[in-house]
Amino acid sequence: MTTPTPTPNSNSNPMTKTTTITWGSIADQEHIGIEQARDIKLIEMSKLGKTDGTALNISPECTRRYWADLASAEEYATFINEISLSFNIAPASIVIDDIV
Repeated sequence: MTTPTPTPNSNSNPMTKTTTITWGSIADQEHIGIEQARDIKLIEMSKLGKTDGTALNISPECTRRYWADLASAEEYATFINEISLSFNIAPASIVIDDIV
């Protein structure tokens, strides 16, 4: 899985939420169309201060990312659902949590 190099946030928002996305397979997570769209979206969201660009690989099928607020986490979760469905793939789960 490719993780983009984010542009540092100019406003350095603290991250308060996470998304943990689990895919049915490594192939689903690494699907080239999803990966390319995800990279573009993450760079865009990083430039807006919505994420710090950090990705924590929980397993080959599961990645956690960090978000400035609930709206940003929900925006990303919705994006992942929509882009993956366009390739007839669906994440096994998307969980949004508080950072503790």
